Amino acid sequence: AIVVSLLLLSALLVVLELTNVVIWGAVALACVLLLFVAFLFILNELMLKSIAVVPPPSSWKVDESQSSLFRFIPKLKGRVAWKKLGNFPTPLDTAKIQCSDGKKRAVMFKREDLSHELYGGNKVRTLEFQLACAAAKASEYTQDGNGVKSKLLTVGGSGSNQTV
Repeated sequence: AIVVSLLLLSALLVVLELTNVVIWGAVALACVLLLFVAFLFILNELMLKSIAVVPPPSSWKVDESQSSLFRFIPKLKGRVAWKKLGNFPTPLDTAKIQCSDGKKRAVMFKREDLSHELYGGNKVRTLEFQLACAAAKASEYTQDGNGVKSKLLTVGGSGSNQTV
C-alpha cells in the first residue's frame, strides 16, 4: 500500500510537471513519514505476537477460584496463565463528605493501595496475568532443554511505578 501510494504520488507530480524543490522536499518528508508509520505498525504487530495469552503449564498448581475473572468467566480457567500476587478482594472504605447543598453524603473508596504490601494499586491485578504468561512462556523454553534464560521488563507511563 505504501509503495502504491508513493508511485501514484510520483506519477501525479510528473503529470502536473511540478518540479519545484519545495514540493519535492514535502514529498520526501511525506515518504519518510509513511515509512516511519509502516515501521511502527510492523513493530506493534511483532510486540502483540510476543505477548500472546498462553495457558498455564500443566505442572502449575493454581487455585483459579481466587481470581474474580475466572469466577465470572469460567471458560477461561486453564486457558489463561494466572498466578496470585495480590491480596484480593481489597476492602471498600466509606467516608462522609459535606456537599455544596449542605448535606452529608457517603462516598465509597476501593482500597487498591492494599492489594500488595510493597506495590499496591491496580497494576497488581494486571501483573497477575502478565507475569504468569511470561513465566509460562519461559517454562516452555526451559522444558525444551535449550537452556534459554528469560528476562522480563515491564514499563509504565510517565510517573508510574510499574517498573519496579
